[in-house]
Amino acid sequence: GWDKSGYRLASCVATGHVVLWDIDFGSGKGNVQPCCRAVLEGGHDSGRPLFGATFFGGEKEDLLVSWGVDGKICVWDSYSQGQIGTPISVLVSKGDYPIYAVDVFENHSRNGSSASADTKPLKSIIGAAGGTEGGFIGLPIYLYDYM
Repeated sequence: GWDKSGYRLASCVATGHVVLWDIDFGSGKGNVQPCCRAVLEGGHDSGRPLFGATFFGGEKEDLLVSWGVDGKICVWDSYSQGQIGTPISVLVSKGDYPIYAVDVFENHSRNGSSASADTKPLKSIIGAAGGTEGGFIGLPIYLYDYM
C-alpha cells in the first residue's frame, strides 16, 4: 500500500516479506525511480504469502501493519532501513486463521484551542477479518486498539 504522501510504498511478497520503497517521480515526465529502503522479515512465516500492508500512526504514518495467510498481524516501524528481522509487535498469531483484510481507523484529538494546533492520533483501531469457513462474508472481525 501507498502512504498518504504518495512517495512511500510497501509491497508484499509471497515469501512472507514486506519491502519498503521510496519513490522518486523525478521531473514528473514518466521517469519514476523506485529505491528499496528496507526488507521486513521475521514477523511472518517464511514462504507464506502476505495479503497486504498499510501505513498508519499519525500524520507521519510512523507505523506499518502487515497481514497474511499465516494468520499474523504484524506492526513495523515504517521508516525502517536495511534488513529488519523483527516487527515492533505481533498483534495476532493464529496459524489456522488466515487474515484476508485489515483496515485502520485513527481517532484524532486536537491539542490546544487554536486553529493551528497540531492534530495527533488519540488511538488507532485495527480491524481484521479472515478465517477458513463460510467464505469471506460473515467472518469474525477483530478490533485492536493500538497507540
